[in-house]
Amino acid sequence: MSIVHNDAFDKVPSRVVFEYVFVRPEQSQLRELTKLIEGGALRTHVSASFALTADEAAEALRRSKAGHTRGKMAIKIP
Repeated sequence: MSIVHNDAFDKVPSRVVFEYVFVRPEQSQLRELTKLIEGGALRTHVSASFALTADEAAEALRRSKAGHTRGKMAIKIP
Protein backbone atom coordinates (compact mmCIF):
# COMPACT_ATOMS: atom_id res chain seq x y z
CA MET A 1 0.00 0.00 0.00
CA SER A 2 1.30 3.42 -0.85
CA ILE A 3 0.11 6.79 0.35
CA VAL A 4 0.76 9.68 -1.99
CA HIS A 5 0.01 13.20 -0.88
CA ASN A 6 -1.70 15.48 -3.40
CA ASP A 7 1.11 18.04 -3.31
CA ALA A 8 3.60 15.30 -4.24
CA PHE A 9 2.22 15.25 -7.79
CA ASP A 10 3.27 18.88 -8.29
CA LYS A 11 6.93 17.84 -7.88
CA VAL A 12 6.84 15.02 -10.44
CA PRO A 13 8.26 15.73 -13.92
CA SER A 14 5.62 15.66 -16.68
CA ARG A 15 7.36 12.70 -18.37
CA VAL A 16 6.50 10.43 -15.42
CA VAL A 17 3.34 8.38 -15.80
CA PHE A 18 1.50 6.92 -12.82
CA GLU A 19 -0.48 3.72 -13.06
CA TYR A 20 -2.47 2.02 -10.36
CA VAL A 21 -2.73 -1.73 -10.25
CA PHE A 22 -5.16 -3.39 -7.91
CA VAL A 23 -4.41 -7.00 -7.07
CA ARG A 24 -5.72 -9.69 -4.79
CA PRO A 25 -3.28 -11.82 -2.83
CA GLU A 26 -3.03 -15.15 -4.56
CA GLN A 27 -1.24 -17.99 -2.83
CA SER A 28 0.64 -19.23 -5.90
CA GLN A 29 1.93 -15.75 -6.71
CA LEU A 30 2.96 -15.13 -3.10
CA ARG A 31 4.89 -18.41 -3.13
CA GLU A 32 6.68 -17.36 -6.32
CA LEU A 33 7.54 -13.96 -4.81
CA THR A 34 8.87 -15.72 -1.72
CA LYS A 35 11.16 -17.85 -3.91
CA LEU A 36 12.43 -14.77 -5.75
CA ILE A 37 13.10 -12.90 -2.51
CA GLU A 38 14.78 -15.83 -0.79
CA GLY A 39 16.88 -16.48 -3.91
CA GLY A 40 18.06 -12.88 -4.02
CA ALA A 41 16.45 -12.14 -7.41
CA LEU A 42 14.00 -9.63 -5.95
CA ARG A 43 15.09 -6.98 -3.49
CA THR A 44 13.31 -4.08 -1.89
CA HIS A 45 15.21 -1.20 -0.36
CA VAL A 46 13.84 -0.28 3.07
CA SER A 47 15.14 3.17 3.89
CA ALA A 48 13.73 3.29 7.43
CA SER A 49 11.58 1.31 9.82
CA PHE A 50 9.49 2.64 12.67
CA ALA A 51 7.83 1.17 15.76
CA LEU A 52 4.04 1.24 15.94
CA THR A 53 3.85 4.19 18.35
CA ALA A 54 2.32 7.62 17.93
CA ASP A 55 5.72 9.34 17.90
CA GLU A 56 7.30 6.92 15.42
CA ALA A 57 4.27 6.94 13.12
CA ALA A 58 4.31 10.74 13.17
CA GLU A 59 7.98 10.70 12.17
CA ALA A 60 7.24 8.27 9.33
CA LEU A 61 4.47 10.54 8.07
CA ARG A 62 6.73 13.61 8.34
CA ARG A 63 9.41 11.90 6.26
CA SER A 64 6.85 10.75 3.71
CA LYS A 65 5.44 14.25 3.33
CA ALA A 66 8.95 15.69 2.95
CA GLY A 67 9.38 13.58 -0.19
CA HIS A 68 13.06 12.82 0.37
CA THR A 69 12.77 9.11 1.14
CA ARG A 70 14.39 6.59 -1.17
CA GLY A 71 12.95 3.12 -0.91
CA LYS A 72 10.20 1.94 1.36
CA MET A 73 9.44 2.89 4.92
CA ALA A 74 8.09 0.15 7.18
CA ILE A 75 6.03 0.22 10.37
CA LYS A 76 6.97 -2.68 12.66
CA ILE A 77 3.89 -4.32 14.14
CA PRO A 78 4.58 -6.29 17.32
